[in-house]
Amino acid sequence: MRWLGAVLTALIIISSASAYVEIYAKGFSYKGNFGNLTYVHVKSLQAILDTWQAWGFTNISVGYSIDPHADGILVLGCTEMDKSDVEVLEKYIENGGRVALDLHCPGPLDALITKYGVVRNADEPYKSDAGITMHMSLPYVDVVGYPVTSEITIANSPMSTGYTGMTYVGPTFTITNDRMMPLFATPTDKAIAFFGPAGKGYIFGTGCLLCSNQMLMANILDWLDNGRVDFPKVSITRTVHPQSVVAGNPIYDEIKITVPKNAGIIDLSLDYLYNEKGYCKMNPAVSTKSQSGDTITIVSKFIPEQAMNCKLGPAVVSMTWDGPNGKYLRKAVLEPVPIVVAAPSIPLQKSNWPYYVGAAIILALAAVFTYPRMKARKLKRRAKALKEAMHDLRKQLMTQQITEDIYKQLLQKYLAEYNEIRAELKEMGQELTDEKGKQQQRR
Repeated sequence: MRWLGAVLTALIIISSASAYVEIYAKGFSYKGNFGNLTYVHVKSLQAILDTWQAWGFTNISVGYSIDPHADGILVLGCTEMDKSDVEVLEKYIENGGRVALDLHCPGPLDALITKYGVVRNADEPYKSDAGITMHMSLPYVDVVGYPVTSEITIANSPMSTGYTGMTYVGPTFTITNDRMMPLFATPTDKAIAFFGPAGKGYIFGTGCLLCSNQMLMANILDWLDNGRVDFPKVSITRTVHPQSVVAGNPIYDEIKITVPKNAGIIDLSLDYLYNEKGYCKMNPAVSTKSQSGDTITIVSKFIPEQAMNCKLGPAVVSMTWDGPNGKYLRKAVLEPVPIVVAAPSIPLQKSNWPYYVGAAIILALAAVFTYPRMKARKLKRRAKALKEAMHDLRKQLMTQQITEDIYKQLLQKYLAEYNEIRAELKEMGQELTDEKGKQQQRR
């Protein structure tokens, strides 16, 4: 019987050694036009692999066919999947597999996700309400897109440890059932990323996987590896004070990192990103680090020497973690913070003070009268977005992308919000031209 025990031990060792996460990359080449102001430039497949392995995920391998024995499968965007690949992938999911789907380009995966209640919104890229783009530069990709900073509340999602935003360039999706849940959503409830069960397995999908910041991407790889995010929940806050100063006065950037006891984090460092458009060209005059209990506080002091209106660059907190399978690197990217630096003021002459008081009163009155107009414009933009959403919803119904029940459910939701906006504008003495909304309501 000793030989039997030896064989079983050998099999366990072999099976554990062969456990890995597959990156499916047959014909991988990011493409797709989502606007002149946004883009995704992938440096190379090797750069992706090298970076993720440097984070500690040494059990990742590139494959050009779906391996049903992998622990998890990540399908890169714009690959060349044929019908047989999709069939093997669907069987893998149904049997309990975990997959992360990059749906940047239309293709055969659209039919697969439709089976599980997700529909791609054709020709409708995500764009933030503010219309402001951001630049994210990683070792394997450069992205200029719209920031997505919505919080994720689904505890069992691949993104449960925080700092999960994206700099997004890609399509949106409509969720047509209660199985898949939107993880990031637009103001009109279109999903940017989604997660849910399929058969015995689970699917995470997004229209731009490589738009994920480093913490989110590492969390997804962690989840693919064993079905959970092992990295501890670390709390990080950033406070810049004051955000408005006169040139020559200091600005303090205070970053607090709270780490649970025995979390396994053995090293922690902070870096700033300056070399991007719109960021303040300043280096910290001094940085200090202190610890109180489980909280480490890093305070950086900036002294602007001239008037400027810019943002303190993103702060990158790097954490080396001694995990269950070795050392891993996690990087949390904290959003840039706007500051205003004014030129030194000129002393006022006493004889002129009544004029300055009068000017201040005029500015205050102007603000009082301007605010309602600004609010009305914002409400009207929101109403326009809802009307467009209802129009798109109708097209999806006519092309049988969604059922009539789903159409009625979403239409009722959009109309309710639209009518609330119309009522609020009416109280402000404003009116909406909403013939399309009335036509949708009559239907």
